Amino acid sequence: MLATLIACCRSKAAALVKDPAAIPAIRADPRLAFSAAAARLRTASKVDSLPPQLGIESDELAVLLQRIAKRDALTRRKAWEEIAVYISKRESGDNQLLALLRVWPKMFERGAVADLDRHVRLAVCRAHGKLCQRVGRQLATALKHFIGSWLLATFDTTPEVARAAQEALNDTFASEEKIKAVYQLYLPNVISFAEKCLYEAISENTSDARQSTSDEDAEAKYERLISASVEVLCLLVEKTATCGRDVARGATRKIATDNDQSKEALAMAAVDKELQRSTKGKDGNGALNTTAPLEAATTTESDDVLKEAVMRFIHSGTLKSLLSDKSMPHVRESAYRFTAVTIKQYPELMAENLEMISKPLLTFAFRESVASNHASMWGAVLRLSEQCPASFTCVFETTHDLDALLQFLSARGGKQRFGIVVMPQLSYPCLLPLLNFIPKEVCVCACGLYCLLQRPH
Repeated sequence: MLATLIACCRSKAAALVKDPAAIPAIRADPRLAFSAAAARLRTASKVDSLPPQLGIESDELAVLLQRIAKRDALTRRKAWEEIAVYISKRESGDNQLLALLRVWPKMFERGAVADLDRHVRLAVCRAHGKLCQRVGRQLATALKHFIGSWLLATFDTTPEVARAAQEALNDTFASEEKIKAVYQLYLPNVISFAEKCLYEAISENTSDARQSTSDEDAEAKYERLISASVEVLCLLVEKTATCGRDVARGATRKIATDNDQSKEALAMAAVDKELQRSTKGKDGNGALNTTAPLEAATTTESDDVLKEAVMRFIHSGTLKSLLSDKSMPHVRESAYRFTAVTIKQYPELMAENLEMISKPLLTFAFRESVASNHASMWGAVLRLSEQCPASFTCVFETTHDLDALLQFLSARGGKQRFGIVVMPQLSYPCLLPLLNFIPKEVCVCACGLYCLLQRPH
């Protein structure tokens, strides 16, 4: 019996150590398995389990890299927090930091984009900011591999996560000019990643099967990824697109001259104020406000790549499906912003694809029931009204097509609360320029709408 017990102890003790060279000594004396030397051997085995080409030599770092892949969210969060502490303790240009930078793109994408837990994503973005500060110019060697996931993180649906990612971006590049240069330099990489998230919903490459995914978690993740992907496309169009910008400004000035300027100014001021309020958490300290236009120069090639991405988004029916989605308000809000930015920056695309852009927008916008989305919704509708008032004639061809607009303005939405009464402080100022843009023949085709909205000509 005693011999059997001793043999069992030797076997169990040897199993505690993964290093094959240490097993004979452990079998000979099981007490070694619980010694300090064996503890070092167990830690060293973590390094041995990593590919040698990664250059990870730190036992502490090797353990942390394995812990961030655990199933438990609390374990992953603490591991990322300890990685941030580890980075802070290392000197700039440290070899282990450079080795960590080589494996960082996949780590960051899985943690900041694909992880279901918002606390984990927050810890990842904070660690990311520290690493970018420490590695300095060496960041350029890996930036193209994770700039897409970095920008997606700045539009996380959790404000704290988005703020941490945005602050890391601002602190790393210091000025708006450098950030614009990053957008321009890595435009194809960012578009590629955003489209992958948009059209594939990160199905295989960044999903983690070890995380227990409920239907609710899966829906939240889908909404977050789709919304962030569309917001990134909006960002690129707004910051880097130059084609048609002067044309759009000229058309806007002409419309403002031909119509009641005070009404338009009042409405757009209300929309801008509400947009700034609603996006304050996403922009962090406001150093890089995505609602403010920047005069960024771009090459013809880059502008063509971006324009092709916009065309794919419209012609694939994605814009229509997102505008019509009833279950995900963040997605609809992003779709409204994308529409407004595209109409402003690419007026020639608007003219070529008038029905594909205006019909989904005007069909579904006036059914919006989420108050926080009304600023973006009105921004898109007023932008469309400015650029192409004829779109209303194109869309509202029959009395039935006008029902949504009529119900919105008359605040008769049945049991579901929606319409102009949801956010009257914003909707009423926007109503005046909208009526100024709608052609009279559209109002005449529905008696109820004409009586409700009749205006002098």
